[in-house]
Amino acid sequence: MMMTTTHHTAIMRTITLTTSNMRYTFLGGSLSDPALCGMQCDPVRRGDGKCIVNQKMAVALVVDADGRRHVVPRRRLRVNKHEIPDLG
Repeated sequence: MMMTTTHHTAIMRTITLTTSNMRYTFLGGSLSDPALCGMQCDPVRRGDGKCIVNQKMAVALVVDADGRRHVVPRRRLRVNKHEIPDLG
């Protein structure tokens, strides 16, 4: 099943990204486990296809390549550049 989400850019242009193949890189931080820095991960999704996030704590639930789940700060996640569609 392929789900899509809509993101708004600074110039108010709407971009639709396919979320079934979105992949993130976890940058880590001073309090993060050094083994997790640079980790490639996928968001854990609810039944309706939306990512599991906590707005109050500003964290997201992600799964790494080994299938382990981690709760990480959303500010330290970056979408992999090759996953972003060309707007040209």
